Amino acid sequence: MEREEVENGKTARGKKQLLDHIDGKRLTQREAIHAHCYMCMGFEPNECSFEECPLRPYSPSWAQKSVPDEETVDGGGSSGFLEADSQGVGRAEG
Repeated sequence: MEREEVENGKTARGKKQLLDHIDGKRLTQREAIHAHCYMCMGFEPNECSFEECPLRPYSPSWAQKSVPDEETVDGGGSSGFLEADSQGVGRAEG
């Protein structure tokens, strides 16, 4: 991906973050998600239509909607991620 290609894209959330990434700057998780969504949507400020995307609930086009809770995101099943117990110590789900 060329910097010029991104610079010529329409202004939308994620453009600045994608340019920062191309320049080698470190991004936060949220900035990385916005940059990915901008790139995935073809450098256009579109509504995300890829329903299977695991980042969709966190995409800029869904920013006005509430982020679903963990159970909704992973379908309520075992995700294989660590979950903090009541003392904040990680333990495997499942």
